[in-house]
Amino acid sequence: MGRRVWHGRSAGTVRAVSGTDPEALAAAEERLAREAPGYLERARQAAASRGVPAEPSARARRALELVDETATVNADVPTMSRRRWGGPVKAAVGRLVRWYMVHLSDQVTELGASVAWFGHSMVDYVAALEEEVSELRSRVAELERDRRL
Repeated sequence: MGRRVWHGRSAGTVRAVSGTDPEALAAAEERLAREAPGYLERARQAAASRGVPAEPSARARRALELVDETATVNADVPTMSRRRWGGPVKAAVGRLVRWYMVHLSDQVTELGASVAWFGHSMVDYVAALEEEVSELRSRVAELERDRRL
């Protein structure tokens, strides 16, 4: 069962592909290439640019980099349209509601910046704790070795 999405004037159905059946994946890739040319490549590039490091502290820092990259909300909506009259109408509506959206986007952007700052401070704090624990472990091991002698 898929969900309905609109492509231009007609509704298409998006079906999820689960598992790793090569035939189903190939069919889904072909269908996606027909429905949205270039989307799959863009999605793969975006996923590769958001690579997940293996080390936990590096994963946390990468997650915060992504928060930093996406913490800003833009109040200006795109006004491109396939219809001749769509662009001017969208621009007019955009100007009418921009005063409200700017206030809201400023608040959300400030929240995103605060969350990113908090995350950076927590990652730094945890890194310092991990370093201290490592030093304490080596000191304990040294004391246990000295006690055995």
